[in-house]
Amino acid sequence: MSASTKLRQLESKLSSLQNQHQILLKERQQEIAVLLSTIDLAHLDDKVLVGGLLFLKDKITNQDPIVEAWRDAGETFLQRTKPRRSFKFQGIISLPKKLQRLRQQLNRLKSTLNRERNKMKQQHQSDRKARTRLLIQIGGILHKSGLMDAFSIATGADLQDYKNREKAAALLGFLVTCFEKNSFDDANLGEWRSIGKRLLREN
Repeated sequence: MSASTKLRQLESKLSSLQNQHQILLKERQQEIAVLLSTIDLAHLDDKVLVGGLLFLKDKITNQDPIVEAWRDAGETFLQRTKPRRSFKFQGIISLPKKLQRLRQQLNRLKSTLNRERNKMKQQHQSDRKARTRLLIQIGGILHKSGLMDAFSIATGADLQDYKNREKAAALLGFLVTCFEKNSFDDANLGEWRSIGKRLLREN
């Protein structure tokens, strides 16, 4: 499996989990609204209600010891009201656990996706460096062969520059012609290899 294919699969899985998370989150919000309605908070001022909820969130986030007392009180309340609960409350206890597990899955998948993206980026950079190195080496071989001098291409010349395009075209045409007119059999390869080794030793 290629890196890009693996990346697409991870992104698709992440998108699917995010959609599931949004669905569960909406269900949880509806359940919280129903739950709050059972403890008669409708008469409270919005500012008081929001301030109280922010206070609760702060205590829970900071793992205040009082949270355990709240948990016990909540468990007692839920057990006491269980016989009167409607079907809407069936998931009131399990849904937060589902959300927590789903968030954990999302976090793990995001970490994996980031690692794969970094690996792919590093591989791309490595491939670019390897390609650049190869092109430089091929340029060096062309220089050693004498072809650059034969086509009046100066070292450091920009072959994309207008005045050098004709020279570049002539060199490319020469190489293509040689490629098409020669057979790449063992005899020719052996002869070319010997010539090349001699030139490499001389230079």
